[in-house]
Amino acid sequence: MDVTYLYRLLDEQGHLLYIGITNGPIYRLFQHLEEKPWAPQIKWQEVQQFNTREEALVAEKTAIECERPLYNIQFNTEEQAFNVREMYARHRQELFDVCRQYGIPKDASLSPGEARQLVRKITGQIYRFTYLDWQAWCQEDVTYVSTGRQFILDQFERFGVPKDASLSVSNARALARSMCGSVPNFSREDWDAWCSSNGKPVSNRVPT
Repeated sequence: MDVTYLYRLLDEQGHLLYIGITNGPIYRLFQHLEEKPWAPQIKWQEVQQFNTREEALVAEKTAIECERPLYNIQFNTEEQAFNVREMYARHRQELFDVCRQYGIPKDASLSPGEARQLVRKITGQIYRFTYLDWQAWCQEDVTYVSTGRQFILDQFERFGVPKDASLSVSNARALARSMCGSVPNFSREDWDAWCSSNGKPVSNRVPT
């Protein structure tokens, strides 16, 4: 049994901010609090348990399509997804501006926590950003959206991750991390895209 949790994040007035699934809802909440530009809005987390990941995935898709959370991209309306992508793009550009202003050194070997501590130490302020945001700064590439699939596939290509569509997502993640070191969590769709890419980088950078 692969117990998986569907969670909802809400603001102080009870407005729905985000819906997701995870094996560790508390750990995932702290990730959002550290990374997301909208994290200060989070006031409540609601959690629902499912016996399998497959059941949780179906429930997640249905919930997003019916409830239309503010900050989800996948399964949301085209307009809402576009607005969220634009927000993340603006947030990344603001991070780049701060890094340039303060001369933040580019060190792609840093973990997300180490990178945030470095920025906080130099600027004296707290900035929320993801692993992919930091890697984009180190590469001076603002076109990677913070949840972009392309960066993940580029890492697989770089480290020669074998393509095995029969692997579960958890086993695929374990394989990728054993070969790449640090790699962001990726979805079933990300892994399937890699396995069907025939070694060619995906041309469009589509957030998932």
